Amino acid sequence: GYGEATTDAEGNFRLANLPIGLNVLEASATGYATGREVADVADGEETEGRTIFLEKSKAVSFNDRQLKE
Repeated sequence: GYGEATTDAEGNFRLANLPIGLNVLEASATGYATGREVADVADGEETEGRTIFLEKSKAVSFNDRQLKE
């Protein structure tokens, strides 16, 4: 990946220095399936208002092994 970001109390985040063009943004949290959103980054412009939805995970994993589905 190109970097990481953390969220504030409301879940807002900011990413910087993404390459120009299409980028797949991923968000993850313990107990949730990874969410993805595509962002088209243009030179010198900011893209705002992206929402990445996370759904409760049905699988439980530990040390990269799936324990339950």
